[in-house]
Amino acid sequence: MKVLFVCTRNVARSPMAESLLGEMLREQGRHEARSVGTASDASRRLTTRDVAWADVVAVMDDAHRALIETSWPHHAHKVQVLGVLDEYDPDEPELRGVLAPKIRELIERVEVAESGVAPTHLAIDVEGDEGSVRANDTVARLAVTRLVASPGT
Repeated sequence: MKVLFVCTRNVARSPMAESLLGEMLREQGRHEARSVGTASDASRRLTTRDVAWADVVAVMDDAHRALIETSWPHHAHKVQVLGVLDEYDPDEPELRGVLAPKIRELIERVEVAESGVAPTHLAIDVEGDEGSVRANDTVARLAVTRLVASPGT
């Protein structure tokens, strides 16, 4: 898996995400990561070659997603929005804390997509006229066709 992390200036968010992915997947060795920025003064600027290289383009916010969809529409399907605001300094501990769970979630989504196997953890939280149902079960290759039936169906 080749992951391209994109932020604005390539100073804090995307380099930290690149580093975290490397730490989390160090032993696997089959993953590569790069980081780039979209601004003209980015330390490493986003290029067509970067977008074409990546299997997954993990952007920090919707503005980055929109730029890729506009500039490289045939690569838009690769984009995953992490939702990390531009309010951190490089190496700030809070940034690491915000990014780590998002990187783990990204890894899980990509591995599920690569394997074609449904996630093994299912959380259901349904509320309706008859009260609420909450379930949290471990399942294997679960196919859910209908969670809630409408009255009369």
